[in-house]
Amino acid sequence: MRISTALITLVAFVCTANALLCWECENARSNRACRLNGRLRTCQRNQRACQTEIRRDPQGIRISKRCKQARACDNNFIQNPRSAWFPSQCSTQHGSVCRCCCDFDNCNTPTVACGTRPEPTCDRPQSIVNGDVSCFGNASLPVGEQCVFECLTGYTLVGDATITCRLTTPTTAAFDRPSPTCTLTLSDEVLCRPEMVAPTFGSMDCSETNQLGSMCTFTCESGYYVAGSPTVTCGDNELWSSPPPSCQRVKCLPPIMELTNGQTSCTDSNFDRSECRLLLWHGRIKIQHLLFIKIIIEFRLSQKVGKCRDVQTLQNGNVTCTDGNFVRSQCTYECNEAELYELYPANNTLTTCMSSLVWDVEPPCCSKECPPFAAMDLVLILDSSSSVTMPNWRVMKDFVRSIITTFNFGDDSARMAVFRYNRGIDRRSQVLLRDHINNRTAFLEAYDKIPYNGFGTRTGQALRYAKNVILAQRWGNRPNVKDVLLTITDGRSQDDVATVSTELRAMGVATFVIGVALENGVGLDNEQLLSMGGSPENTMLTTGGFSGLDTTFLNRLSDLICTNRCA
Repeated sequence: MRISTALITLVAFVCTANALLCWECENARSNRACRLNGRLRTCQRNQRACQTEIRRDPQGIRISKRCKQARACDNNFIQNPRSAWFPSQCSTQHGSVCRCCCDFDNCNTPTVACGTRPEPTCDRPQSIVNGDVSCFGNASLPVGEQCVFECLTGYTLVGDATITCRLTTPTTAAFDRPSPTCTLTLSDEVLCRPEMVAPTFGSMDCSETNQLGSMCTFTCESGYYVAGSPTVTCGDNELWSSPPPSCQRVKCLPPIMELTNGQTSCTDSNFDRSECRLLLWHGRIKIQHLLFIKIIIEFRLSQKVGKCRDVQTLQNGNVTCTDGNFVRSQCTYECNEAELYELYPANNTLTTCMSSLVWDVEPPCCSKECPPFAAMDLVLILDSSSSVTMPNWRVMKDFVRSIITTFNFGDDSARMAVFRYNRGIDRRSQVLLRDHINNRTAFLEAYDKIPYNGFGTRTGQALRYAKNVILAQRWGNRPNVKDVLLTITDGRSQDDVATVSTELRAMGVATFVIGVALENGVGLDNEQLLSMGGSPENTMLTTGGFSGLDTTFLNRLSDLICTNRCA
């Protein structure tokens, strides 16, 4: 007997495990009364619909909700528009009866109207290790939406780069393929050959051996100087930025000459720390012992190469020097005024090489008036996280548009790139440095199409994308032009920003950041902002919200960009 009872219980469980749940009430005078006095009922196996029935009488309406066989419920529903008394069976008149159906759990509970089954969606995929994913949408993505995966530089994508949300059943959806992975590139890895080695009498420190982006720094022992570039970088063309330097002995210039009436004796020629003894003759008789005149000259290192920095080449201008870059030489400078170039600083028209082996004033350069002219590659990074909101996004885009229109585009002027980020990078709408070269109108047309959506604030990821992709030479970055990067954000980054910001400045990139806070910096991390800007001058904060991005703020930013026109 006990065995039979247990068996019956098991069978009953199996039969009701997947049963539909519907709200049940009878003749309630309002939907609220139906919810207060009704209950959620587990339907029988053959009852695959939830029905709501509304009858009208002189006192108002009477609402009944129940489980129903699907076909029977559909047959009731199609009677609604058919003729009965005036005007139809289902109307707003006395005696009317309206019925509707739905077919998912609890669908007839909220209102007197039957619920509509929500459209199936796919959960947004997570970012992949050593890579990222871009999707248009938040946590739930509609059927047909695509997500695109990319790997960081030095990693290879294994699998399909694009996955699509597809219907799997009439009520469920899933991506049509699994997310790919990123593996370290081996045979096709970008490497610069040959590998750098430390010079004789010196040392070397490389960030990533000879891989893409690796920076090698060279130093020399005391008494030696770095002949060549002290830093070299592995570029995406698999070439080092310059040949490896060597360590050469420091010489004092000019060398001691032989005396007409005397003798010169040096311990180590004219190299650093050498001591020279001069013996002077009186007529033909050598003064010896206590009577001879003895002069000891000790040479010490004052500059690496013993003379002032060479300034005899002036781009877009001419230099005239009295004695090259030797001590006491004077140089005058002039620029090609016909091409609108002018000296900067304007008053530095004459420089003199001092005995300390430095110029008395900083030698000028030839540049055009800034703004509107600025020889730079400018990268604009816009935070499009959910905290920004659409109204503020429009304000920010108007402000950035005013930055773009402040500067001229041209071979001797600006190139620009812009992209937005949130949890991921929007590569679909990005505008690269190589796009619309010398055509500001076309650039603005592409810029105006950049949309707003997303959630999350991974600013560090955006900065690294700018470093590894946007500022790569193959995407339009000019090797001999100043790089400038501006980030605008209204929130605390969810990843590290300090490391990549330091790496950008080590590459020579001028980094600026604008932090937008609604009330006295709320929501921002001032330490993060300072690490991104690199200095208080390059770190700007507006506490009045996005409305603070006005003309005054624009002028301040353009002054900062134009501060060092000779960079």
